[in-house]
Amino acid sequence: MVQLLEGGLQTYPYPPESYPSTTLGVSLPEKDLDNLSAPPVGVFFKVPGHVIFFEEPQVARWDPKIKNWSTDAITQKKYDPERRELSFKMDAFHTFALFQDAHLNMPYEYWELNPTSTNQVALLIVSAFSELQIEIKEDQCRLASVSGADGDLSRLLGKWMPPLALKRAMQSAGLNVFPAEDSKKYVSVNKKNERAERAAYKEMALLSPSFAFGWSKWNHDCGFENVIVKVKEQKPNPQNPEPWALYMLSSQRAQRLKISESSAEFSDDLYEKSEFHSTLYHMIKEYSGAEATGRLRDSRPLFVDCVYQLLSMTRILAFS
Repeated sequence: MVQLLEGGLQTYPYPPESYPSTTLGVSLPEKDLDNLSAPPVGVFFKVPGHVIFFEEPQVARWDPKIKNWSTDAITQKKYDPERRELSFKMDAFHTFALFQDAHLNMPYEYWELNPTSTNQVALLIVSAFSELQIEIKEDQCRLASVSGADGDLSRLLGKWMPPLALKRAMQSAGLNVFPAEDSKKYVSVNKKNERAERAAYKEMALLSPSFAFGWSKWNHDCGFENVIVKVKEQKPNPQNPEPWALYMLSSQRAQRLKISESSAEFSDDLYEKSEFHSTLYHMIKEYSGAEATGRLRDSRPLFVDCVYQLLSMTRILAFS
């Protein structure tokens, strides 16, 4: 018979309390870290493949005194991006985590929203580090493709889920294209009136079954109260694709602009033979063909709401 230690696993402090504790949590030069009476703790591990790092991951330890993450007392960090292997040293055993800038993919460089089938669209977002496409079908959405990512996203790619679930899954994998309330403090944003921005997302969602939308450089020049988007009717198997038209929206009205994306200067002059409308939906519907009108009529409310949710979460009009 052998007497077992009561309580199971026990906590063993390192360095032991007999060693001076004045150096714990203090940032030391690497040459001094190895000369401590208690040798530093070496950590080596492989970064999980399902987590994406667009830059070298930063290591931080949990500091119970300040109840926050800290980067001190971590030295000799080495990272092999091809093997995804990371090693570093700490002065003691600490809970640690890997960090990267949550706003690496913001602001967006370009975006497009294109109808692909009945009650189905694809949202393309291009950033400085990646190009990703999210597909929406009925009331579900999925991450369809990602370029520029170095990990294994097989757990995420092609999996249909509600918008909020997709947001959580993508953020957990290191793919963040969902601005938070305080993101404007860390990203250069194109500030827009929130009412006008929300109204634009609703209009785009309503029209998405038949019309494509895209980023416009003039959205930066139209002021705080307005937003500008490129719009064109998406016809099935078109021999002559429709050209992009520019529309300016506010919380009170919509208008088609005379300028094009390639114009030299910005102007808010009305397009010839056009007039102001209360909403973009009524303005475009007035000039759309019977086929496009039919697709709008056949769109389902849950699909439209799913598109609106995704546009509201990515905030492509303000963060591009």
